[in-house]
Amino acid sequence: RHDITYQGMPDHGHYNVPLMGDDRVMGVLALYLAPGHRKQDSELRFLSSVGSTMAGIIQRHQAEAELLHTRERLELVTEGASDGMWDWNMSTDKTWTSARFKELLGYADDELDLTLQEWERRLHPNDQQNTLALLQRHLQEQHPYDVEYRLLVRDGSYHWFRARGRATRDPEGNAVRMAGTVQDIHAQKEMEHKINHDSLHDPLTGLPNRTLLLDRI
Repeated sequence: RHDITYQGMPDHGHYNVPLMGDDRVMGVLALYLAPGHRKQDSELRFLSSVGSTMAGIIQRHQAEAELLHTRERLELVTEGASDGMWDWNMSTDKTWTSARFKELLGYADDELDLTLQEWERRLHPNDQQNTLALLQRHLQEQHPYDVEYRLLVRDGSYHWFRARGRATRDPEGNAVRMAGTVQDIHAQKEMEHKINHDSLHDPLTGLPNRTLLLDRI
């Protein structure tokens, strides 16, 4: 803060309050004082508090803009790729899924809001307990998250997927965000099932063969 005199203007003062974020100046809050007004330490403290709040808002908007830009870059990189992508912000409980992820489920990007709750609802009942347990184990114990599960797709059937992800953590080690990929492995699973079935059944009659009978004795 300092006084400035301009020709043709009455004497006046003003405050310059730097907007600080992560040890860098993000802007300056400048307020001109009415003629005759005396500067006060209480005013400076109040303006410093306002400046700190403004700096936090600016940082948050910059982070959101950078996240959006990053997602757009990822969309371009993964366009035409086979894997879908997802991102879960635990501080806001907001999720983002790529257009490819929704496409794997049979939907256009604007046809499905794939929230965490919607993802859980689409899990096959026989896969829910194991999938959610592995997710919690990763968040709490940092165990690798690599799981296969079935999801309900648009036509009402369940398709097999493989999901992998990793959480980012705060200085105390608490998970604050998690992102990863999802891969359609339905055709692979169906082939494995067919091979297993054919190895245990007669190819002509479809009846259980000797191997299966002996296994059940």
